[in-house]
Amino acid sequence: EALVLYKEVLTVQRSALGDEHPDVAVTLSNMAEVFEYHGDIGERGQCLRSTGRKSSVLSSPSSSYRRGKYRKATRLYKKALRVRRASLGPDHYFVALTCQKLGTFHLKKERDYSEALRRFTEALEIYRKNGMGDNEPQVSETLHYMRQVKIERMRQVPRQSSGTLAASPMSTYSFSNLSLSKRSMKRGNGSQTSGSLYGGSESSDEDNLR
Repeated sequence: EALVLYKEVLTVQRSALGDEHPDVAVTLSNMAEVFEYHGDIGERGQCLRSTGRKSSVLSSPSSSYRRGKYRKATRLYKKALRVRRASLGPDHYFVALTCQKLGTFHLKKERDYSEALRRFTEALEIYRKNGMGDNEPQVSETLHYMRQVKIERMRQVPRQSSGTLAASPMSTYSFSNLSLSKRSMKRGNGSQTSGSLYGGSESSDEDNLR
């Protein structure tokens, strides 16, 4: 329902004001927030809202549904940013706000840390050009999110390293050899076991590995 109204408003604004008016950017940003909200609550939440039924249990939105809504939100946020840059200039305060909002979206919803850091950096540069110091709420929040992005990116490195170690061929070969040795011990007598463990029956182990 909200999207229908926003689309009607957008049509009127573009007809009366042109495609690159600041008010058009506001409507585009509002539409992006609606898609972002839909991605947060999911399909089941939408159904319950439309039917008016109450439920204490809401299933989380499916990943495909969420990604679809977030992609639409991203496109609209970027359109709003382009319109504001064209209508207000690249260093306007509202351009910085839009960059910050887009960075927050990439960080919290998409977990795209590289893109989030890029948008936060753009916002911070514009804030600085407008003479805003670290004590300004927008600057302080942007710096906080930039630190958060760096922390999240650092956390990804150990996960990738552990994944590499877990898939190491050498560790897999060691476990295979151990299981083969145990099977040899169960099948053979003492002398045969000694040979399989210390090299007396290398050919049989090679056959098993094949």
